[in-house]
Amino acid sequence: MNENDKRKRRKEYETCKREFKKGVIATIIYILCSTILSYTLGYKQTFTDMTLILGFPAWIFYSVLIPWILIVIYTVYFAFKMED
Repeated sequence: MNENDKRKRRKEYETCKREFKKGVIATIIYILCSTILSYTLGYKQTFTDMTLILGFPAWIFYSVLIPWILIVIYTVYFAFKMED
């Protein structure tokens, strides 16, 4: 392997590592937001206290559906933005 190939592989490795870190950070943020929101909005809530949004309890809508939609949007954006 010549020096030019080594530089190219090193650049590809650094790009891969940077993209991996972004994915891990996004996943950690998603899990933390979903868990914290689920706990604060839904814990110890009785059925009579629940409000519904599109047929879902509000705490599920805000702590599961919204973060899930946002992480999907981020994933699609990130997939098209990735470096070659």
